[in-house]
Amino acid sequence: MDVVLISPGKSKENWVYIFMRYVENASSLSLKLNIPFRFYSIAVFNAILSSFQITFLPEFQLVCIFLLIVCRVNPETLLFFVIIVLCTSVYAIPDPILRAASLDYPSIYTKGYSFVRLLDLLVVLLFLYALPKIRSCIIGGNVVLLYGVFFVSMFSLLFNSFFGVSDYGYFFFAVRNILIAAAFLLMLTRLSPDRIPSILVFSMFCWICKMLSMIILPSDNVIEREIFGVPWKIFFAGDEYLSFMLICAAVLQIGCFFYRVDKLKRICYLMCFFALVLALVSQRKGAVPYFLFSFIMIFCFGRGFVCRVFFSLALIVYSLVIFVFSGLAFELLPSGLMSSLTEYHLLYESAVSSLKHIINASPFLSFFGVGPAGLYEVFNLPLEADHIFSFGVEVGERYRYAIWTLPLDRLFLNSGIVGVVLVAFYVLLALSRGAGSAYVYISFSIIPLFGFYGLTPVSSIFVGFALYALMVQKTLEVSVQEAQ
Repeated sequence: MDVVLISPGKSKENWVYIFMRYVENASSLSLKLNIPFRFYSIAVFNAILSSFQITFLPEFQLVCIFLLIVCRVNPETLLFFVIIVLCTSVYAIPDPILRAASLDYPSIYTKGYSFVRLLDLLVVLLFLYALPKIRSCIIGGNVVLLYGVFFVSMFSLLFNSFFGVSDYGYFFFAVRNILIAAAFLLMLTRLSPDRIPSILVFSMFCWICKMLSMIILPSDNVIEREIFGVPWKIFFAGDEYLSFMLICAAVLQIGCFFYRVDKLKRICYLMCFFALVLALVSQRKGAVPYFLFSFIMIFCFGRGFVCRVFFSLALIVYSLVIFVFSGLAFELLPSGLMSSLTEYHLLYESAVSSLKHIINASPFLSFFGVGPAGLYEVFNLPLEADHIFSFGVEVGERYRYAIWTLPLDRLFLNSGIVGVVLVAFYVLLALSRGAGSAYVYISFSIIPLFGFYGLTPVSSIFVGFALYALMVQKTLEVSVQEAQ
């Protein structure tokens, strides 16, 4: 198979072309991306432009997407433009204290009018555009159990509206994320499955361009860090790289039916390495365990039984590490590590006390939860742990939405014991299927979507790709068997 990474046109001296040629040569990738060079150029230009304080840029981007829909451009072109806008725009200010000044960096994520953000308008627009394909997007199998979690959460939401304390802002935030994932799932059904890995690799390229622009270009009202001893203000929140593992999982899960697995792995390793370097330059220390686990997932994909079991155990440990060290094993830790985790331990004790109160106060709430908009009464939370990094705007409030350090904590609050049991069965079925590491990680990653918790608009984009990977897997497997 010939190597055709990009269509460079005439501008072969452009640095973007050189970068993508380096990716091609480093990975020896037999992957025909066939992405027109103009898309790379627009991505770089938009990544730089969105770092400046251009107040009308988000509206201009929204109007452009609307015109593309009205002009009935082909779905792939539309999807590329949507990816460019969403993956090169400022998502959040990294310092929570300064997030009130989000309009200092207007983007389609941060800018809005009254209670409606431009992102809400874009989501509704894309969902309505893709809605005619909804009949072809029914996902069966193990995911049926997650439909049960969804309906239990909705039932709890209705009940808690009459008998509990609710804040529907959290619910509508979750609904927006569901619509984002659904819109992308529906849009992807208009494309050929072999084009999806190309789009996912392109989305990682967009995020890398955005991270570079955040580092190179000076910023206001953000955290000041030092780069090689030089004070520098970096507008880098972390959300820019926190979907790379899911993107790589989707690339491997879909791409393995069309391309050589070793070539897919190389491009995933390379993109994750670039993102890790940029994150470390920005002193995002949390990127180290995240990308280490990403490399483990990529390494284990396509390997034998031992690697599958190892990754499944590693995923469970990775999910429970904060719970174990801040709770169960806290007293056994060395004094230095114990002091650094003291705040998490206080949050753990408060979460345990609060959930015990719910269980003892009402059997109904124990079984069905308080719903996605429900607030719980917080207990035993010392003042030193009740600060902006723990609960944001909820500091000092008696009833809270956020809860920390317990596994499946918000899932239990949203859907109770019933929801947790359904998810436990779903996880067991996913692990027992004997599928690869990418399938296992994708299966875990979609749980928050149905449980109305734990997603951001950025992560919801790629949960839509993950749902598509699960949906087409059966069809692709049958096609491969018939071809053989």
